[in-house]
Formats: sequence, C-alpha cells, structure tokens
Amino acid sequence: MDDSIRIGFAGLKDIKELSEIEKAANKEHSSWIIRRRYEFRQLIDKKRVLVARRGGSIAGYINFKKPTGKKEKSLWLEDIYVKKESRRMHVAKAMIYYLIRHFDIKYVALLTPDRNMKIFRRMGFKKPMNWMSLDLRKKK
Repeated sequence: MDDSIRIGFAGLKDIKELSEIEKAANKEHSSWIIRRRYEFRQLIDKKRVLVARRGGSIAGYINFKKPTGKKEKSLWLEDIYVKKESRRMHVAKAMIYYLIRHFDIKYVALLTPDRNMKIFRRMGFKKPMNWMSLDLRKKK
C-alpha cells in the first residue's frame, strides 16, 4: 500500500467520504458541526476544501476561506481534521503549507480547542488573543 500523502482540492466525488469524516469528527469532538452534502458541494464548487490522500482514501481535510484583496494575503482555516490513523504524520502541516504556497499567503489564522494548541504551536502559530464562546444548543 502506498503511504505517501498527496494533497489537492476536493472534487465532487469526495463528498460522500468527506461526510463520513465529518461524522467521525463529531464523535471525537461533540462541538464539531456536521455539514450536509449540499454544503460540501457548495464549498467544493468554490474550491474551498483541500484534502490529503493516503493509500487511496482521504486522510484529512481543511475547509478554508480564500484570501481576499491583493495586499492582504491572509488565510482563514475554518475546519481541519485528520483521521486518527493518519495523525502524527504531518498531514495537517502539509495541507497548511500547500495552501500557503498555492495562494502566496503571508498570514494564517484559525480557531482551535485548547487541547490542540500544542500541535499548532509546534507549527509556529502564536496565540494573539483569547476567544470565548457561549453555546446555547441543547445538550443531549
């Protein structure tokens, strides 16, 4: 089996697999909001989903907002998820740096739970401020 990581933009054929990955992410992190297939279709049509493939299947993905303006060159990472069996293989880092090179990015921002801070700090991310939230959804 080929364990090399290949990175590229998601296509419509990836929607079913991405939906399954979202469900796994939600089981791990109850705050993870599961997208519907039509939402993935919209993101894919706008080229806003990057996937890492390993051994023929998706190992992880990033949903991001494309940079706007000519001067700004900043990137907002909305969702980053790597399957358990592909963690500690620098998959997230490879995807982030792919986007940095592809869009010639100068600034990257993301929100992440405290439990993931160490991972992103090792990549060079800094915590410039604290983010707080109030979750009013019903608990199960």
